[in-house]
Amino acid sequence: FSTTQIAVSGAYHKSLGVNNRHYLSLGLQGGLTQRNVNYEPLNFHDEFDGVTGYVLPTGELLPPNNFSYIDLNTGLNYTARFGRYGAFFGGLGLHHISQPVVSFFENEEKGDKLYRKYSAQLSANIPLTENNRVALTPRLLWAAQGPHMEINTGSNIRFALGEYGASALHLGGWARFVRNNTDTGVDAFVAMAGFELNGVLLGLSYDLN
Repeated sequence: FSTTQIAVSGAYHKSLGVNNRHYLSLGLQGGLTQRNVNYEPLNFHDEFDGVTGYVLPTGELLPPNNFSYIDLNTGLNYTARFGRYGAFFGGLGLHHISQPVVSFFENEEKGDKLYRKYSAQLSANIPLTENNRVALTPRLLWAAQGPHMEINTGSNIRFALGEYGASALHLGGWARFVRNNTDTGVDAFVAMAGFELNGVLLGLSYDLN
């Protein structure tokens, strides 16, 4: 079984003021997905002749082994800067807009559509010291698709290192809440540690669940 995906993404960013401290961004993505099943290595019980092996033809009713579908996604993001170092980010996403059928049997009545996925994120950079040597970076990520929902929320604390603060240490804690067909509750608590260098953060996290 194989899945091949090709997608093209683009975004437009619009400043909402002359001081460039507020931005609105709109992103679009269009993609083509192909799914394929190779029936050649599969054996069924009616192919076995009892002596030499699986050499007889099968009576299994197999669907066409290859199909493709178009997938469309979009997102909107707002960015605001406050003070010298503060920032706020908020975004919404909508995935699988056309809810394509993803079954080889093309049976829409049995729920073979790909559910639309809705997502939202909020984040901020809140300086705790005047020179931004210590900052709080809270995050909230929400996603829902069909009967499933997930919320990741928590915060990191950023400690600037060096004279100019080009590098930093990050320590944080998160919690993940989930909902599925049968249950709703806390799925995990997450601890995170990372090192930032010139705006690139490398980190490790551990989920306790």
